[in-house]
Order: sequence, then structure tokens, then C-alpha cells
Amino acid sequence: MTSNRIVRNALAAVGRIMIPASESASVSTASHELSRHELLSAVRQHKQDVARGMAAVADMIKAAGERHDHTKIDRFHDYYRYFSHAQKTGIKSLDWCREIHAKQERHHIEDWFSDDVNLIDVLEHIVDGVMAGIGRSGEYRPDPPPVGLLEKAYANTQKLIASMVERKN
Repeated sequence: MTSNRIVRNALAAVGRIMIPASESASVSTASHELSRHELLSAVRQHKQDVARGMAAVADMIKAAGERHDHTKIDRFHDYYRYFSHAQKTGIKSLDWCREIHAKQERHHIEDWFSDDVNLIDVLEHIVDGVMAGIGRSGEYRPDPPPVGLLEKAYANTQKLIASMVERKN
């Protein structure tokens, strides 16, 4: 399972996505010559399966947005102390930034990313950067991903979705 609390909660809410066996939906797995009706039925079923999977991913993205920057709220006293100190001295406490905020907020992928980083984390990072940039200065700065991040996030997202799906025969 994932260490991402947002994803765990979303998975618990979604539950298992049960999909029927659908060998007929692909030329490479169909066991016999299909009628037009059989093929249309198989394609419609696959379309419904994908829609349910996408809805589950959308729920996880929504949950990530709703929980965004929770450490700044949950630990507001600490965040205010960090913020005030940084404003007065110009020195940003690495303790707060790295050890509390960045490690608990999975979207901070610029310096490090967890072993189970996924595309939901990446999307939250992108949206955060654009919203913060435009909201604070009127423009965002391009922010290329760290080497290896997208490949790892892609593979982990596939595993995440596969962990939600069960084929019923």
C-alpha cells in the first residue's frame, strides 16, 4: 500500500473497482471471431471501466487539492514562527521547510520525492507552482521535474490504479 495518506483515504472511499473479464475487447485476447454486437458490448464495457478508473483518480486529485498545505494550517503556530523569523532575518529555517512541511506535503518534489511518488503528487506540484507564482508575483517560473521523477511517478501511478482494480470472472 502507499504511504500517501490522501491516496489511502481516497482508496478507502472508492473501495475496489470490480471490472468484468473482457477478453473480447482486444484483437490480441479475443478467443473467437466476434459478432458486431459482442464487440460493441465489449467496447462499451471497457469504456465504462475506464470512466470508473478515471473518476477514482479524479477523486484522489480532488482530495490532494483539499488537503494541500495542511501543515501550514495544522501547525500554524510553528509556521507563523518560521515565517516571522524569515521575514525579520532573511534566513529560512530548513527545519520547518524540509523536515516538517516538505516531508509531509508530498507535492514538494523539487528537492526529493518519496519512493511511492505518483502523478497526483506531480500534478499538485505543478498547480501549486503556477497558482503561487501568479498569485504572488503575477507570473510563474518554469520548474522542470527532477531526473527520474516522471518515470517513477508513472510506474507508481500504474501500480496504484492496479491496486484498486479487481477482475471478476
